Amino acid sequence: NCIVENKKLVNGEDIGTTETVADYETCSTNCYNNTCCHYWNFDSSKYKCTLKKENGTADDMIESRDELYVYYGGRECFGRGNTFLHS
Repeated sequence: NCIVENKKLVNGEDIGTTETVADYETCSTNCYNNTCCHYWNFDSSKYKCTLKKENGTADDMIESRDELYVYYGGRECFGRGNTFLHS
């Protein structure tokens, strides 16, 4: 129960550029394999994966907002077999 459905992480600091990947499993595994990554976003309507560092300053804290077809999780939440949290 670690993947959040229909929510997008905003703010914080992105790692590199947004990548096009096949699915959330690939996106989450990319985050797990990157020691700088703490969170990941996957937009299933565009197949876009964004990796994020830990929260920045108080003015730039990572927050979530409602957005359809977008999923996110923490670094420890990766690969297949994870269940979605419905918010």
